[in-house]
Parts: sequence; structure tokens; C-alpha cells
Amino acid sequence: MDEYSAYQNGCTAALIAYDNALKNKDTTLAITFLKSAMATHFAYYEFNIFIGAYVQYARLYNPEVHQQILKLNTLKRAYSLNTQRFLNSLQIIQSASTRLKGNYRSVKYTADYYNKTYVDFAKEYMKSFDSDLQALKSLVAFGLQNILQEN
Repeated sequence: MDEYSAYQNGCTAALIAYDNALKNKDTTLAITFLKSAMATHFAYYEFNIFIGAYVQYARLYNPEVHQQILKLNTLKRAYSLNTQRFLNSLQIIQSASTRLKGNYRSVKYTADYYNKTYVDFAKEYMKSFDSDLQALKSLVAFGLQNILQEN
């Protein structure tokens, strides 16, 4: 979870810097930060594969551990918050062509490269763990709702 959080924070920070650079009309710097976020955004898919595989393994081969995982509120909160922030980052990256307009050409190659090299495969492979991730997400959604109500 520490690494998942670190990648999410790095991606989010790069996108905040991207947004600030665009607001300051520094497109060159904005593109640099966007490319930095693109270089790590696919970690969302990779870590969900790891998490899904772990939960699936526990469910299939060690139900006691599986039940313990499902009872870890701190883990669910951390996963929930990081997942939500990662999904927000993915939306910002996907909307980059709209915000950068003609300047998007300079990052299109980078976006295509990361999608082809990392994202497409990981998205497809992540489907293998959909049911286990969904079980965790349904618990996570409840946990996130409680966290948001507490704050």
C-alpha cells in the first residue's frame, strides 16, 4: 500500500504542477509535468493487479486471511483514498488533449507509447481480478463514504 500511495502521490503532484503551469500560461513546463504523470499513471492498473491477485489468492487458498483482509479498515481507507485520487488523475490525463489543444501533439506520442506499452495490457489483465477487486471496492466505497462524512 505504501508504494501504491507513493505512485499516486507522485502522479497527483505532477498533475497539480501541470495545472499550475497551464494557469501561468507556461505550456512547455505544463507538458513536462504531464509527461511525468504519464510516466507513472499506469501504476494504477499494475497495483490493482497485485492487489486483486493477493485478495484472490487469499480467497481461494486461505479464507481466514481473506476475512482478515476484509476487516482491515485502515487498509480499506488507504486503498479507497488512493484509488479515488488515481482515478481523478487518470481523468485529468485523458482530458489533456482538450486543455492543451494544438500543443497536445507534443505529448500524443508519449500517451500512445505508455498506453500501448503498459496500460492496454494491464487493463486487460486486471479483468482477471474484477470480482475480487469489486468485492474490495464495495467495501471501500462504504469506507470512503464514512471518511468523507467524518471530514
